[in-house]
Amino acid sequence: MRTPSPLDDAPDLAAPDLVSTEASELTLEEREAAYEKFVWDNLPRNFAANFMHGMLGMTGFRIVVNTPTFIPVYLHMLASSAAAALPAPLRLFANPDIVMGLGLALQQVGQVISPIFGAWRFPAGSCPARPCCSPCWSS
Repeated sequence: MRTPSPLDDAPDLAAPDLVSTEASELTLEEREAAYEKFVWDNLPRNFAANFMHGMLGMTGFRIVVNTPTFIPVYLHMLASSAAAALPAPLRLFANPDIVMGLGLALQQVGQVISPIFGAWRFPAGSCPARPCCSPCWSS
């Protein structure tokens, strides 16, 4: 038995008894006009948020993490400075080129393996973004 959540007492907004009678009295044109007004009122904020996320967030992530530019240079510099502090037998493994290649290889393996481990959690045809309609969430 699951423990009750504080949200269990929240009203179900999709329940028919809570639907406003005013909304049902509006004509189709009035509802369309209200929707159009809502969209245009929120458009500048939504555009700015999505633009900033796309241009700064995703582009920056792809430049720094997914391209073979910054990370290999950083690993090469890090391995170059650390190699001098290691004993002679271990310097072979701290070769900056080996460390840089290993770092890039691990990055690519992570990008290939992570979707495989994530995909097994959702059976074919299920949609984790909409749990109300997917068959795996209905039990």
